[in-house]
Parts: sequence; C-alpha cells; structure tokens
Amino acid sequence: MKSSELKRQLAQALEHASADNFDKVLCRCQPQKGTVIVMNEPKKRTLRLPIVVAVAACFALLVVGVGVFTRIQSQSLAIASVISLDVNPSVQLDVNDKSRVIDAKAINPDGETILAEMDLKNTDLTVAVNAIVGSLLRHGYVDELANSILVTVEDDNTTRAQQLQNSVSQQVTSALNSAQVNGAVISQTVSYSNNPLQAKADEYGISLGKATLIDSLVQNSDHLRFEDLVGLSVNELNLLASQQAVPSNNLTSNGSASSNGYIGIEAAKTAAFQHAGVDVSSVVFSRYDFDYEMGRMVYEIEFMSGTVEYEYDIDAANGEVVKFSREDKAPVSTPVPTPVPTPTATAQPDAASAPSSQPASQPVSQPTAQSTTNTGTMLTAEQAKSTALNHAGLTAESVWDLSIDLDQKNGHTIFDVDFENSEAEYEYWIEAYTGEVLRSNKENRRNNSTSTATTASITAQQAKEIALQQAGLAESSIYDLEIELERENGTLCYKVEFESAGMDYEYEIDATTGAILSMG
Repeated sequence: MKSSELKRQLAQALEHASADNFDKVLCRCQPQKGTVIVMNEPKKRTLRLPIVVAVAACFALLVVGVGVFTRIQSQSLAIASVISLDVNPSVQLDVNDKSRVIDAKAINPDGETILAEMDLKNTDLTVAVNAIVGSLLRHGYVDELANSILVTVEDDNTTRAQQLQNSVSQQVTSALNSAQVNGAVISQTVSYSNNPLQAKADEYGISLGKATLIDSLVQNSDHLRFEDLVGLSVNELNLLASQQAVPSNNLTSNGSASSNGYIGIEAAKTAAFQHAGVDVSSVVFSRYDFDYEMGRMVYEIEFMSGTVEYEYDIDAANGEVVKFSREDKAPVSTPVPTPVPTPTATAQPDAASAPSSQPASQPVSQPTAQSTTNTGTMLTAEQAKSTALNHAGLTAESVWDLSIDLDQKNGHTIFDVDFENSEAEYEYWIEAYTGEVLRSNKENRRNNSTSTATTASITAQQAKEIALQQAGLAESSIYDLEIELERENGTLCYKVEFESAGMDYEYEIDATTGAILSMG
C-alpha cells in the first residue's frame, strides 16, 4: 500500500473515532417541575482510551507500510549485475536481481547515438537488449561487413552471471537472425568488484568487457599491445581472437567474425607472390591468418618457393606490402672426398722382402670429409655490407644504425647486416663465403608512403575529420584541438591533436593520401 493511501485512511479513522454529543443530549431534555438539580457540565476529555489505541494502531500500520515500501523500493534499485554490449558503440545496462533495468548508460559518443530517444529504465532486460540491437542495426553499426557484438556480464555471483551470459547472448543472436544478419556474438563473464582492469578501462574510455577482451589478446601474443588495440572495433578484435592458438577460457563465441570488409586472402596472396617475383605454380602455400601490425589489420602469409621461405604482411584493406622477409632453406652441401688413386700394376717387391713397419693388410688412410664447403676465402664485412645495400637499392650515405655481425644460421656462416632509413628497417643474412643473400627482411615504418610532396592534397578540415572518425568521436565532444602541417620522416603530414573525456589523442595524417600514419 502506498504511503499516501495510508495517510488518507488514518485521517478518516481519527475523524470518526469519537463524537462530541453533549449538546445533542441537552436538547432532548424537557423542562422539569419541582426541585431542579443543577448539573455541572463535565470536563471534555481530549481523547478516550479506545481512540488512543486506534490511533496508535493506525500509526503503527503506517510505519510498517512505509518501511515495507522503502525496503521493496531499495531492493528494486539495488544493482545485481552490469551488462555491457560492445560493437564500436558501447552501452551499459545496470539490472537488479529481477532482470529489470535500473539504468542504461552510454560509454562512448556512439553509444549515446544508440540510446538516443530510448528510455530503458524499469524495462525488462529482454526488451532492453532487443531495443539496443535494433538501434545498432538501424544506425548501420552491425551489418555483413562488421557483424560482431561482445556481450559482457559483470557479476560476482557466478551462477547468475553464467545464466545471464547465456540468455543475453541468445537474445542478441535471435535479434540478428530476425534481421537476417549472419552475426557473430562473443560473450564473457567478469568479476564485478575489485577488477584490476577497471582502471585501464577508465583510462581509455572503454567498457570493462572490451578491456578484458583486449587483455586476453595481449596475453596470448608476443607483439600485440593493449594501447594499440583500444581503437579497434569488436569485429576486428574478434578476427584477431579467432587466429590465436590459445583462446580465452572465459570467452564463448557463436558465429564467425566477418572479413567482407577486406580485400580477401586470394588478393593478398597475389600481392605477395608478385612482390616476391615467384610463379604461383612454384609456390607451396604454408599458412595465413589475420594480424595487427604497425597500426593496421594485415594478412600474415607464409609460403615456400623452391628452397626459399617467404613471410609477408599484406595490408588487409588495400593490399599494400607492409613487411616481408625471405630465407633460403637449402641445406649446406658436403663435399665428396677425393678418391685415392689405385696403385698401378707395376712390379712391387714381395711382401716378405719389402721393409715395412706395418702389416701388409693395413688399408691406406683416406682424407677426412669436411662438414661444409666453406673452404674458400671469407668475405669482408665491407663486402657483406655492399651486398646488402645493393640488394636493397640503397647507398651507405642514405642509411643509419648499420651493424654487421658474424654468426651461424642453419649451418651457414653468415654476416647479419642490419640498417634503417626513413622508409623502413632492413635485415640481411649474407653467406660469408659465397656472398649469397640467404635472408632479406624489410619492415616499413608506416604505410610505405614516404613522398617528396611539397603541397597538401587534403585540407586540415579533412584531416581532422579522418582523425575523429578513427577515434569514434564527434567534434562537439573534443577540446584543445591543434592541427599542424609538417614533414615527418620525409612525408608531408597533418599532426592532429585533441582531448576528449580526459584522454589525449594524437594522429599523423598523410597530407597527400589521407592515410593514417600513426595514432596514439
């Protein structure tokens, strides 16, 4: 019963609890003959005992009712679980133990777009989830090009968390199927309290669920870094997760992440074969997978042609060669021992008369076989350097940080030659005796876009828009914006810096192509 109803009933009880009928009694008394007995008017009692009891009972009822109402209300507002849905937009639902939504929050600007004009408070969780998925589809954040949604349940009650994970994942999958989208739903549960990743999530302005997924990828990789993956969409993170040999034990996946937004593996292989200068018929294909290198999604391709092993990173968006290496796997040959000449049939002294300190039957000794053919003259370090530079098409004056080490690799004595220039870092293995290039590795610093352009092809406004789109932010949400045109490592670029929600953003945008050269 509501507090207002209790108060109304209490007022009625007090009003009708007693009646002052003294005047009415006097009116009914007729004049009397004879002795008149004077009656003193009795003192009015303010409240009789039964009335006191009734009032006390009503008050007690009111107190109990208000207490029950307050307790029920506080229970309905108590957060039992936190559920986040991440795509690139990120939204969070606080729910009670009855699966009713207490509050719906946007974690980033795109999340605000998803929740706009929707009041999900006090709605059933199923209704809220379907409404959010519908908004994601309507605004084009989920489609056949990027079809992954991350569901995370934060709850210290593991049983309830698992039940919610299963039910919400099924609801999301069902909503995507109804929209005829071949979706990929990944889900996980995390601890609600004292989670060490919460600080990182707050630092980068992402959900705890996305921070947990990124941390899992970093822990299972030898080169991925947390700060590099923060700006990736859930679909890109899902592609990376699907390639890892040791997936997260807590991550459940339903469906495959879409790769339709990329050039495709066949186009990537063609780009690698053409760059290596090999005929496709001579290639023994080894493997490929998705990876993240130097600020972009890449196809990592390994293959053999003849005795040479090649490794390539091909930009998944445009087919550009980001990184490559080659290594000759030919075994070192062992020379055939020179045969000992057979004695001629000329007359020889009898064994009995021939003076000898050894028995006649002892075999003639043979030369010992050498383990390698490295019996010629070794190259000098200067010759190895020249070989590497000539192969790279560079001069000694155009490179720096050059180092040359003598080493043993795969049975070869090699010169390991390393150097770099404004475009890339290079590594060469030069066979120390033959001068053959056994391995060449070139790792581009950026998008291989070093140019001598003196004027920009895009405006500062366009550079700003490119940076904001990559960051997933609206211009109204940023401040301290700075844009400068400068030349970095030979490339004319815009340096775009701004802040949003306590985070610093810095981008370098190629002023000729509009490509993102770096971000941080």
